[in-house]
Amino acid sequence: MATESKLFDPEGPLMTGFDTVKDLITLNLLTIICSIPVVTIGASFTAMHYTALKMVRNEEGYIHKTFFKSFKENLKQGIGATFIMAFAFGFIGLDFWATQWFQEDPGFVKAAIVLLILMAAVTITTVTFFFPVQAKLSATLKQNISNAFKMALSHFPMTLLMILFNLLPFIICYFVHFLIPLLFIFGFSLPAFWDAKLYDKVFRKIEEAANEGKDI
Repeated sequence: MATESKLFDPEGPLMTGFDTVKDLITLNLLTIICSIPVVTIGASFTAMHYTALKMVRNEEGYIHKTFFKSFKENLKQGIGATFIMAFAFGFIGLDFWATQWFQEDPGFVKAAIVLLILMAAVTITTVTFFFPVQAKLSATLKQNISNAFKMALSHFPMTLLMILFNLLPFIICYFVHFLIPLLFIFGFSLPAFWDAKLYDKVFRKIEEAANEGKDI
């Protein structure tokens, strides 16, 4: 009986695990629903990372309240970030498509593709750290983009692991089609939770430096 009572202890690992799963499902649904207008994708993903970090630190309280607090605070900059990211990825994608019209100059095409791959790599690595930075640091949109780029480079192995986490659900569902519905349950929130476990240490160091009055 003692073992059974410990198993169903509200503070025990089993019930805590159930609570985490429930919160991740809620967070994933909120992220998807609030991204439907498209222009709010930036604010939605910022709120997702804000909530995920709170979950990692056991500070989240009610998931929907935590999420919407960040969503409202970052709505304006989030919309701006959405347009900037859409322009960046659209520009790169359009240029990749345009290279087919220069096949008579293979040297130019190769150089253009290399340049576009570099641009795509910079954009992806910056976006990977942008939402956590936007969620955690109070700064202008331009400063947060710059901070995200610097943090992505200075923690490059972590950035690569975060990119892998973010892509893994889509890679799995690409090869195992019947798992696609899981994207609507965990596809965004679970990678964000894994990401937060990684970058939590980075932000704790920044917070400690700020509390001590040191330059970040």
